[in-house]
Amino acid sequence: TASAGTLSSTVPTLMEWDPVKRSWSSVWVWTPPPGAIEGAQYEIEYQVDDGQGGGITGSLGANGQAQVGISGQIAFTTMRNNGYYEMAAISPDGSNMRLITPEGDQHENFYGSWAPGRNQLACYGWDVNDVDIWESLYVVNGDGSNLVTVHELDWTDNKSFQPYDYWYNTIGPAWSPQGTRIAYSISDDSDFSGEIWRVNSDGSGRLQLTNPAADVVDYNPCWNNNGTEIIFHRERWNSADNCDIMKIDVAGTGLTNLTNASTSVYNYDPSYSPDGSNIVY
Repeated sequence: TASAGTLSSTVPTLMEWDPVKRSWSSVWVWTPPPGAIEGAQYEIEYQVDDGQGGGITGSLGANGQAQVGISGQIAFTTMRNNGYYEMAAISPDGSNMRLITPEGDQHENFYGSWAPGRNQLACYGWDVNDVDIWESLYVVNGDGSNLVTVHELDWTDNKSFQPYDYWYNTIGPAWSPQGTRIAYSISDDSDFSGEIWRVNSDGSGRLQLTNPAADVVDYNPCWNNNGTEIIFHRERWNSADNCDIMKIDVAGTGLTNLTNASTSVYNYDPSYSPDGSNIVY
């Protein structure tokens, strides 16, 4: 049985002995329901009766779930006719444009990024009806369901998320390669500094990783390929007047300056090579 969709088999009742696995097997095919959203998950269970009153039941697969494949959809920010910003997705060929976050839900959502290998999106935004909250970081499923607030800033914090850096490069939330954690930057408006934070995708484990001095801003976090370290650029608006590539581990220790820039030298926008052996900036 499946929670949706159909199961079929060329010979539904035939069980064959597999001498390698030393077990009986029967091959079935699951077809998603019409109009299924990419990345949507469905529960699939089985029941086998021996015809003599005995039988077994269980879940198919590693976790009893089947997922509709994700085919490289592009996420982007769109401003709607009501003046609100929402997250949308479109296929690379320009077809199948759809809203991820729905209109009329009293949330604005912008600057999103996909989780690797998951049908989840992290984005910034706010609840237009909540006068106490200034900005929020959300995680939402690719079909717009299960919008979760993983970090929110209220007016008394005197802080805001940094969706772009001083050079106006757009910086969405940065997912770890495992798709379980998010790194991002927050500006402290009281002293014009910027901090690197990280949080689990369910909102737990939130940790401030850097705490720079006034007029020193940490931007643009990027994970290494095993999710143990984060690189970012640190811009100094004080007398140093420079920008360096920095590295820190996910516990907030081991802060290292990788470039040691001289005055008026700016190194920014770091990114790891696929194998993690080099950093380009």
